[in-house]
Amino acid sequence: MKGRQQILRRYQQVSVLTASAEQLIIALIDEALSSIHTARQAMEKEEVAEQNQHLQRAQECVLQVIPFIEAGKKQGQALIAVYDYLNRQLVKANMANDRSALGEIADFLGKQKEDWQLALHHRRKKHTEDFI
Repeated sequence: MKGRQQILRRYQQVSVLTASAEQLIIALIDEALSSIHTARQAMEKEEVAEQNQHLQRAQECVLQVIPFIEAGKKQGQALIAVYDYLNRQLVKANMANDRSALGEIADFLGKQKEDWQLALHHRRKKHTEDFI
């Protein structure tokens, strides 16, 4: 069993090291969405420590997206501002126990995930066309 865990851990490390920027962003957004979902459940149960832990994890994920964004372009700067805003909204929602704000943040992140998936699809299509 221990050998399997080591193999799985190694596979995950290699997957991260070989993933495209879009794949990493999608994974971060997935993790943020999962953390927000778990935090909302904790909020309903009034489990403040668990809520805080999961919302802080969501914040980390949102902030980890920023380095992948091309800041040199106007659109990149705007997108960085959006992720910074989402981070601040997560802090406010955590402090105010605002489930509806978390829902709005999750909805927005879900749309962002779709956009990044589309960008990944276009990149793969272009890459494939380069070889055909």
